[in-house]
Amino acid sequence: MASNKVMMPMSSAGILGVGSNMELEGIKVSPKVILALALVFIFVVKVADRLFPSAT
Repeated sequence: MASNKVMMPMSSAGILGVGSNMELEGIKVSPKVILALALVFIFVVKVADRLFPSAT
């Protein structure tokens, strides 16, 4: 007789556990720096759009 069991995938498959106390490698950047860079990038794009308008 066939079994009525349904095999579900593991819920944690492929998920890497990262806690707040883990020390990760890489460049350490403050959120304020990221925000400032984003605002500068937006400003530069807006200025470039006014200086070099598109043909369409």
